[in-house]
Amino acid sequence: MDGNANPRPSPELRQLVALRAGVAAKTALGFLAAVLVAATCGTATGARPRLVLDQPAGILVQGDGSLLVAERSNRDRILRVNPRSGKRTVFASGLDDPFGIVRARDGSVLVSNAGSIVAFDAGGRRLREVADVEASPIAIAGDGDVFYANQFGELGRIDADGRIRRYGVSLSAPHGLGFAPDGSLIISDTGNRRILALNPETGAARTVVRGLRAPLGLVVEPSGSILVLEYETGRLTRVRRNGAKSTVAKGFVKPYALARARNGTIYVVQAGDLDRPSGTIRRVTRDGKVHPVP
Repeated sequence: MDGNANPRPSPELRQLVALRAGVAAKTALGFLAAVLVAATCGTATGARPRLVLDQPAGILVQGDGSLLVAERSNRDRILRVNPRSGKRTVFASGLDDPFGIVRARDGSVLVSNAGSIVAFDAGGRRLREVADVEASPIAIAGDGDVFYANQFGELGRIDADGRIRRYGVSLSAPHGLGFAPDGSLIISDTGNRRILALNPETGAARTVVRGLRAPLGLVVEPSGSILVLEYETGRLTRVRRNGAKSTVAKGFVKPYALARARNGTIYVVQAGDLDRPSGTIRRVTRDGKVHPVP
C-alpha cells in the first residue's frame, strides 16, 4: 500500500504560515494551514472585485447557481453569494471556525464546524449534529456516508447510524476530499505534496501524483480528472487519471478552496490576509479564463 509514504518536507514547506492564526485560540484547527507557504503570485485576470471576505474557506455551488462560502475569523458564518451580482446574505451564523461545506443526499447542507459536523436545511436552519469529530474537508459518498479528514492526519467515515470508521493511511494536513466516478476517495495530502486515491472498502491507498506545490482544495470532474489548487504556485492544475498534469489557470493569490458548477465553471476561494478582510472569489470558465466574482 502506497498510502504510508512520508517524504521529507522541503525547506519551503518548513516555513510555517498560520493562515488560521486568528482563530487558533478557539480551536486546535488553528494550525491546519501550518504546512503552507506565503505566496507572492500576481493577481488573476479581471478588475478588483467588490466582494471581500474575511478568511474564507469552503465553498459549495447550490442548485440555483448561488454560492455558499464559509467565512471564519471573528465572523464564523456561512454566506450565500450571488456570483453574478456579488450580493451576499447570511445563510447560517453562530458557528465556530467553519471549514468544509457539502450537500448531503437528503438535501441538507453539512458544515465542518470546530469539533463537529453540523447539518442545516436549505434555509440555513440548524437541524442536527452529524458527528462529534474534528473535521476540516468533508465529502459525501454515493451511499450517503460522510467522509472527513483533519489537520492531525486522521481520515474517517461516518455511516447513517453515526458509527465512525477510521482509516490507517498516513496523511499530513489534508485539505481536500472528493469522490472519483469509480468510488475512490481522492485526497489532497498537502504536507506530503501528493494526491492519493483510497478504496473506501479495503482502505488501500495509492498515490495518483506527487510533487505538487502544497495542494489544497480539489474537485473531481465527471471524466475522473482531478482539479486541484496549488497554493505555492497560485495555479489550478488538472491531474488526469494517469497522473499527467496540466495548468488550467494561474495567477491566483493564496488559493484555498474550490467548487465546480454543473456547467463546468469553477469557483476558487482566495484566502486573503490575516490582518484584514481581503479574501475573494474567482470564476474560471471552461476556456480557462479567470474573472472576479463582483
